[in-house]
Amino acid sequence: MNKRIKIFALIIGTVMAIACLFAVNAFAASSGTCGDNLTYTLGDNLILTISGTGNMTNYTSYSSVPWYSKRSLITSVVIEDGVTSIGSREFYNCTNLTGITMPDNITSIGDYVFYYCTNLNSVSIPDSITSIGDYAFYYCTNLSSISTLDNVTSIGNRAFCHCNSLSSITLPDGITSIGDYTFSYCTDLSNISIPDSVTSIGNYAFSYCTSLSSISIPDGVTSISSFAFYKCTDLSSITVPGSVTNIGNYAFSYCGFSTAGPIGGDYDYEFGWTDIIPDYAFHYCTNLSDITIPNGVTSIGRCAFHDTIISNINIPDSVTSIGESSFYNCTNLSGITIPDGITIIYGYTFYKCTSLSSISIPDTVTTIYGYAFSDCTNLGSITIPDSVISISKYAFSNSGLTEVYCCEGSAADDKSLYPDGVTIIYLDGSSDDSDLEFTDLTDAVRILKYAEGSVSLTEDEFAAADINGDEAVDEKDAALVLKRLISAGS
Repeated sequence: MNKRIKIFALIIGTVMAIACLFAVNAFAASSGTCGDNLTYTLGDNLILTISGTGNMTNYTSYSSVPWYSKRSLITSVVIEDGVTSIGSREFYNCTNLTGITMPDNITSIGDYVFYYCTNLNSVSIPDSITSIGDYAFYYCTNLSSISTLDNVTSIGNRAFCHCNSLSSITLPDGITSIGDYTFSYCTDLSNISIPDSVTSIGNYAFSYCTSLSSISIPDGVTSISSFAFYKCTDLSSITVPGSVTNIGNYAFSYCGFSTAGPIGGDYDYEFGWTDIIPDYAFHYCTNLSDITIPNGVTSIGRCAFHDTIISNINIPDSVTSIGESSFYNCTNLSGITIPDGITIIYGYTFYKCTSLSSISIPDTVTTIYGYAFSDCTNLGSITIPDSVISISKYAFSNSGLTEVYCCEGSAADDKSLYPDGVTIIYLDGSSDDSDLEFTDLTDAVRILKYAEGSVSLTEDEFAAADINGDEAVDEKDAALVLKRLISAGS
């Protein structure tokens, strides 16, 4: 028994000795190369030092980085004079890295360099650096301070994405574009200045920057891509210059501003457009309730006011084109006057405008495309001038139409274009007689249903159904219709 205990104790002791050896090796100093003329040393003090001259290696895989297996031990990095660039993925996922020292002669920071360095809280960028790669500081969630980027001319996609603690950054005059997702999910970012040199803002560039309250777009910008400021819920002040002619879908969706109009008018969203409202300009701006379109604007772009909450809008006479889906799902829009000069009402222009109860169509309109007024459930009547020579199927599908005013024989004089039960009333005061002659069995049944309250009749239908002229429509009138049928059959 004692012999077994001694053997067991020996085994335990051996295992513990091996474990201690591995622990020592884990913290033991290590060294090697990380570039043609560069070496590294990871000391017992957990500081990684890069020495030599030239560029650090651009690693194509994070597992190829020589210190990757010890990445979680590194707390500080010192890059000595002579190193001219930091290669891709060098400090990838160094989750305990809190600081780095870089020399003045470094010119670039590669892709994924500080990716997921979640404890890195401040970085001083030397003036010599001109480019910062894709994902360079991605998910550095504690990075709250970064020095000025005075000489940087290129910042990669997602470079500062998910830097949740970054509250302010000054972009240098040299950059010409802000890439896709560059500052996306920087939830503490409340202040940023875009330099005059910038001409484009990429997809999702500032999306989910929920603390960003104001921003001014410089005059040189021509393009704001899709989702650029998506869900910047505190963004209540923005200026967009007239130079911006291309706006992607959802660019300002779910932002905080509620009014929009020309620059200088004290609006939340001020714009410099004088001749066009670009496609998607206010697409899904779900807080926008008031818009002023200046005189001189000739075109309203596709999906321009899609899913806003505007209730009324004054479209100036200068507008000659309103794009497809411009007022799609504007459920608060109750009335609108289409100006003279408009020739086409495109598909889905007023689709699902469920509060729309009145609309004026000018006699310059020649064509109404499919679904233009579909699902406008509160639209009870409409006047269609005889200038309209083409109305597509489903233009008024699922609408609330009960009366259509038009010229006899015109393109609008076609009941198949409208929901069941619509009465066509001619603009000379007469009515389409097809529903106003109560002569068959179906008409008798309709009169009985009206008498019991299950169907309704228009004023003209009531007059036609009052067969006996007693100013009431009831079973007596139904009986007279049946009597006429029997007499006609005999």
